[in-house]
Amino acid sequence: MLDDTLVIVTGEFGRTPKISTLAGQTLPGRDHWCEAFSSLFAGAGVQGGQVIGATDASGAYVTADQFTAMDLGATVYDSLGIRPDSEF
Repeated sequence: MLDDTLVIVTGEFGRTPKISTLAGQTLPGRDHWCEAFSSLFAGAGVQGGQVIGATDASGAYVTADQFTAMDLGATVYDSLGIRPDSEF
């Protein structure tokens, strides 16, 4: 099934690299973080074992090969034969 199915696990933002307690909260956690996020691709001819891009040691800031959520969407559209600049 994975030969012709692309599985993508992603989100539109990452999480703060440090656990903290926000003002007005009693439990520690992680807030939204727009500086870096991760995605996982599997199947549909995707070569496994790759890491594309890099962050600093704390995972807070991109240091190489920065891509946006729009880049991700454009790549998926292109693989489906849809022009990324199409309007619907």
